[in-house]
Amino acid sequence: MHIGWRQYLTQKFRRVPKHHVLGVSVDAESVSFCIVKREQNSIVLVAEETVTPEKWGEKLHGWLKEKKLLGISTCVCLSHSWYNALQLDRPHVEEGEVHGALQWSVAEILGSDKSYVFDYVDLPVPLAGTNKVNVFALPRAVIADVVSHIQSADVTLKEITTAELALCELVPSMEGATVLLTQEAGEEVVLNVVKDGNLYSSRRLKGFENIGSFSKEELEMGLLDNLGVQIQRSMDHFESQLRQPPIRSVLFRLDSPHSTTLKMQLSQLIPAEIDQLISPIQASEEIDIYRLNLVSLSAAFCALAPQPIAPPTLSSAGGLK
Repeated sequence: MHIGWRQYLTQKFRRVPKHHVLGVSVDAESVSFCIVKREQNSIVLVAEETVTPEKWGEKLHGWLKEKKLLGISTCVCLSHSWYNALQLDRPHVEEGEVHGALQWSVAEILGSDKSYVFDYVDLPVPLAGTNKVNVFALPRAVIADVVSHIQSADVTLKEITTAELALCELVPSMEGATVLLTQEAGEEVVLNVVKDGNLYSSRRLKGFENIGSFSKEELEMGLLDNLGVQIQRSMDHFESQLRQPPIRSVLFRLDSPHSTTLKMQLSQLIPAEIDQLISPIQASEEIDIYRLNLVSLSAAFCALAPQPIAPPTLSSAGGLK
């Protein structure tokens, strides 16, 4: 992907906004933008917007130009619909050779003629005596398309990452591991197990896409029993397979207005403390922070970090033919 000299020099010598950062969530049906800034000891939500995918880079450019924030430091987060998440044995090679050794396993599993890029994340602890890595692979054409839109938007790209990794940024610091349940409108429930900012496991739970349409009375009639079973299964896996202490905390942000009922019902099903995920940001009263796109918000938090988040992300991904 190439840019002209004039555009390059403009980007090279312009003043990048210091206190504002941008998170972008790219989904198949929409693209969400979220601007936050750091003010002393707090993080403030400045603005958020959702657009259709067509020419989203140009739409982002116009939106930022109005706010005089062109060149803003940006993290792009790709939704699960764009990539394949695999768990593979870690090759017994030197650290610098791991990526190259993985490409054959990835190619065999994907079995596609497409050109892919991929990157891997080491599991924080061995899985039942085995050494595994989580691999994220996506078509090279998707990365090229994102970069093209980013160039059109005239922003400073810090990194490209995945929803599973970015959502870890929203989990508050606490003792022990936490189950994080998140859901965007009409989508699957994402279950992440997070400890000390590290992703231990991630699952996508089907069958709960319509949870937002259920009334309070319907939720009280046992509709969450299966969700409770899935949560317990992940907690058992964390304790038995990863040999970790029991999980005592569950945080949720689901597509439902009945958060109190959800908390009460889940508390009856799960032997852990259940709480709603509170976004660690300040916002004006006009913005409902509980309806924000969590993925774009978490991407903004990644952009806030002084260094890239601990695990390697797709920004440094290698190629796979």
